[in-house]
Amino acid sequence: MNFVPDCIASFISLLFAAKGWEHASWGFIGFGGSYILTRVFFASFPDRFGGYSVALVSFIVEMAGQLLIGFSSTPSFAIAGCALTGIGFSLVFPALGVLAIQRVALQMRGTALAAYSAFFDLSLSIAGPVAGLLAAGWGYPSIYLFGGAGCLAALLILRSCRKKIL
Repeated sequence: MNFVPDCIASFISLLFAAKGWEHASWGFIGFGGSYILTRVFFASFPDRFGGYSVALVSFIVEMAGQLLIGFSSTPSFAIAGCALTGIGFSLVFPALGVLAIQRVALQMRGTALAAYSAFFDLSLSIAGPVAGLLAAGWGYPSIYLFGGAGCLAALLILRSCRKKIL
């Protein structure tokens, strides 16, 4: 489950408030700006370097960002974590999309991409409530630590499927 956008959008300002920090809006700017700039300048990477390689690097960068937010002791670290998360998350969808359609017959690629998108959207719809439960039980940093753990799980799944994918 990848619930990065919901966690940044819904909980970063609450994390800042809970820690008594100002300027939570920089977290939004860091995430959104790095997300957009990465898509603008590196959108061709999944086609050039393959979905597997790009997804692998993207999950590592995203995980680093999530853990940086979760363990942050200053607002600057949390903002940097948001930016790293945006960079990593930006290419996850297209990279995994390339993997989702590459082994499907040409006439079924639209169906495969639709199914992939539906499951991606489902994970985003579950994210808010799950993150809220985490925050209620263990505080706001736990959301981002769980996000980092989710990225690690995605990395492990991706690695375990490598022979089937490539």
